[in-house]
Amino acid sequence: MHRLRVLLACLCLACAWSAHATEPQDRQQESQYFANAGSDGSSHVERLRKRLRDPAERTSLRAEYRALVRSQHPDLAHELSIDAATESKVLDLLTEHQLRDLEASVDRTKARRGIQAQADEQTARMNELRALIGQRGLERYQHYTRTATERQQVQDLDAQLPAQHKLNPDQKRRLLELYVEQNRRALDEQADVQAQVAIAIAGLSGDDPARTSELQTIAMNEATLRQMEKSDALLAQEAARFLSPTQLRALTQMNAKKARAQREWIEQARARAGMPAAMPDAPLMEFDPSVPLREILPGKFEFEFTVQADRHPPKTLTYQGLNGTPYLIDTGGGLLMEATPMLFRDGWLEVYVIYYEQVGGEKRRIDPDARFGAYVGTDDAEPARTESVIVGSQRAYALRASVSVADS
Repeated sequence: MHRLRVLLACLCLACAWSAHATEPQDRQQESQYFANAGSDGSSHVERLRKRLRDPAERTSLRAEYRALVRSQHPDLAHELSIDAATESKVLDLLTEHQLRDLEASVDRTKARRGIQAQADEQTARMNELRALIGQRGLERYQHYTRTATERQQVQDLDAQLPAQHKLNPDQKRRLLELYVEQNRRALDEQADVQAQVAIAIAGLSGDDPARTSELQTIAMNEATLRQMEKSDALLAQEAARFLSPTQLRALTQMNAKKARAQREWIEQARARAGMPAAMPDAPLMEFDPSVPLREILPGKFEFEFTVQADRHPPKTLTYQGLNGTPYLIDTGGGLLMEATPMLFRDGWLEVYVIYYEQVGGEKRRIDPDARFGAYVGTDDAEPARTESVIVGSQRAYALRASVSVADS
C-alpha cells in the first residue's frame, strides 16, 4: 500500500477584502514604492506617511479614495436593498478600510503582521459592516464583491449600447449569472489545460527551459483562445433568450474584439518564436475534459491530515481509501474542509478543497473552492505550501496548508 502524508497546517482566515490598498488614478505614482528599491521607493513611502499624518492631506486623500470606492461599487444600494443614506455610510466605511490598508502598507510594524492578526482585522471589518447592514446585508455584500469581475463584464456591454437599448435590471441579472457560470467553467478547465499543455510541450522542447516556457505560453494561450471562442458562442446562444437583437449584436461584437486581440498576441508570439504566425487550424493537442491526459495513480492510499484552525490546537487524522477520495475534516471553530488529495503518475500531488461553514446547524458552502499541490516525484521534494483567502459569512478564517508525500 502507498502511504500519502498530507500535512495541512490550517490557521483558518477568511477575508472578504484585499489587504492591499489601491491608489486613486491620479495618485498611482505614489504606490510605485512597492516596486521601487532605494531612495525612490523610500521617498514615496515617506510622502504617503506625511499625507496620512497631516489632517488636511488626510482629508484630501480620503476624498480621493471615497471617489474611487464609489466608482468600484455601482448599483450598491440596489444590490444590497438599502437606502441612499445607508449606502453612503457603507461607502464611508469601505473608504476607511482602504485608508487603514494604506497605513499598514507604509508602517513597518504592521507590514509583516501574522496571519492570525490579519484574520482578526478582517473579522472586525465584517462586524463593522454587519452593524450597518445586518447579517443578510453582509452576505449580499460578499456576493456582490465575489461577482465584481462579472459585473464589470455586464457594465462593459451596457456601455456599448445606445441609450434606447440599455440593459434593464432583469437582463443585467440574467447576464451576470451567465458570466458567473462561464468564468467558473473557465477556472475549472484552466488547471487541466495547463497540465496537459505541460505534458505535450515536454516532448517538443528538449532540455531547453527557456524554449519550454516559450512554447508552453503559446500553447496555453492558443488553448485558452479556442476554449474562449466556444464558451462565448455558448454564452451568446443562452443570452439570445433575453437580449434584444441590438444587444445581442453588441455582445457578439465585443466578444469578437476580445478574441481578435488574443489572436493578434498569439500571432506575434509565434513569430518571435520562429513559428508560422498564423494559428494552425488543428491545435497542438486536442483537449477533452472527459479524457484527461494526466493519469491518477490507481490503488489505495493512506492519507494523514494535520489540521490547526485559528488558535485551536492542531489535530492529526489518518484515512485510508482510494486515491481521489474526498475526506471531510472539522478544522474547529465552525469551518469544515472537504479535501480530496490526488496523486498523479507524472509526480504531482494536488489537493482539491471545498470549504463549508457551520451556521445554526447547517453546513453552508463557502466560495470559491481551492486547489494546491506540489511536484513530489523526487526523494528530496519539498512540501507544497499555500496561504489562501476564503470568504466566510460569520467570521474571518485564514488557511495555511503544507503538503508532503511519503511512499512506502
